Amino acid sequence: MSTADAGWEALGSSQTEQSDFSSEIKQGGGSGWGATCTSTSGYSLSYDSSTKKLWPANSARYAAFRIKTPGGSAPAPAGGALVTCIMHRRGWSRPYGDVALSGDGALDCKAKCKGGGYKYFGMECPMTTKVHCQCSNGKDGTEKPASYCEGKGGHSHNHCVGPYKKDGWLFGDAYVGSVYLTAA
Repeated sequence: MSTADAGWEALGSSQTEQSDFSSEIKQGGGSGWGATCTSTSGYSLSYDSSTKKLWPANSARYAAFRIKTPGGSAPAPAGGALVTCIMHRRGWSRPYGDVALSGDGALDCKAKCKGGGYKYFGMECPMTTKVHCQCSNGKDGTEKPASYCEGKGGHSHNHCVGPYKKDGWLFGDAYVGSVYLTAA
């Protein structure tokens, strides 16, 4: 799923900061959702400047976004937005071992790293049913496009056979870790 996919909707406000949107809006519900347009902002993702930038068609200052699936409903939130993908990570540790390769496993990793006082958590090397859970207070390493965390980095997978993407989460690859915030 990317911003190039059809079905995106936005809810814009000129008076409410995004952090003040209701819980229902943050979960993709509520009313008032409308069309998006392509933003002309000078900002872009550090790892992929060609990504389509969305914004509410009403040019509001603050925004929330959701995507409608072919069934007509917004997907369940993944629990966190990908910060980046890191190859050849530095400063990351695996104090909690492996977790299940699933949305619940990702949330388990998040909870463990957050409980340990870490700012970031992520997964690396999906192995059919389990994946390495790793934690860090920095995102040191070589930043790569999200495609690397989907098993599309063009390098050897070794024993990291996937699935690389499941339940809305990216699970990394060999030598590539997904990076998420524990506080999100």
